Amino acid sequence: YRQNIEKDAALERRFAPVYVDEPTADEAIEILRGLRHRYEEHHGVVYDDEALVQAVKLSTRYVSDRKLPDKAIDLIDEAAAKLRVAIHSMPPALREQRQQLSELIASEEKAWAERDYENAAKYKTERVRLESEFETAMTEWRDENKLDEVVDAADIATVINAWTGIPVSSLLQTEAEKLLDMEDAL
Repeated sequence: YRQNIEKDAALERRFAPVYVDEPTADEAIEILRGLRHRYEEHHGVVYDDEALVQAVKLSTRYVSDRKLPDKAIDLIDEAAAKLRVAIHSMPPALREQRQQLSELIASEEKAWAERDYENAAKYKTERVRLESEFETAMTEWRDENKLDEVVDAADIATVINAWTGIPVSSLLQTEAEKLLDMEDAL
């Protein structure tokens, strides 16, 4: 830029900077709602509407080095990415069970291809049993870790906590709750 454009006044006029004002909180929420579908599709999660509102509110209050809607977009993007990684990072026991299931499916397909129907039937019975066990264990693990594919306000607050170090519980309290608790805190 400095080498070619600043030296040429005509080019510099053509590449004049365009200044865009930071959108209001309501406009930023509308921008996030417009981007919601693309981010949901990209990360394979669903955004709760309250999460979008909290992303704008919390980023406005606690992230000062960037402007809206960029900081809110980064917030929802990182929250979805963390959720997706948590969903896919299953414990070793489940991963091993999934591997056994894959091997069993391959053995069953091989038996069918070789027309070894007796072994194929055994493999199929074992596969159905193992699939059932795996689904049950997976459901228990997700319930235990409270993993669903919905990004909510708590996920947004967790990311803000990681960025700023401010405790998550204090981020989700409403202003009225904070005022009621102020007397006890003082």
